[in-house]
Amino acid sequence: MKNINKLIKHHSALSGLVRSITEHQQLLDYVRALLPKSMAPHCLAAIRNGTNLTLFADSPAWSSRLRYLTAELLRTLINNDPRIDRIKIRVIPAISRPGSNRAKRHPNVLPSKEAEHIKSTADFIDDPELAAALRRLAQHVKEH
Repeated sequence: MKNINKLIKHHSALSGLVRSITEHQQLLDYVRALLPKSMAPHCLAAIRNGTNLTLFADSPAWSSRLRYLTAELLRTLINNDPRIDRIKIRVIPAISRPGSNRAKRHPNVLPSKEAEHIKSTADFIDDPELAAALRRLAQHVKEH
């Protein structure tokens, strides 16, 4: 651990990155403390860019709820940091978050005509393993 800390301390880009991450986390913690307890976990990030503060919610529903609080939140933030004059709300799509518990979509079933195309493609493939895999896929498509 000493080597990592030493590397970060002596490498300006890494130390700047660590400082930026720490600032973002502190800002997120501060904003979450101002939100209702039920809403705080749904605010995933807070990024300041000049006088704009962008908050990222985990779903469109929570972003709407967060938008209703922006006027009140902005008044509180302006009292503590008058350089913030606008709050934007964005959604981080579920596919970018690890561990998302959204239901998985079932793949579309291809028509049997597509199965014939896959099988005929397999007939012209020189690689026997790939050809066999394409034939299995064609058979699977026909069955479903």
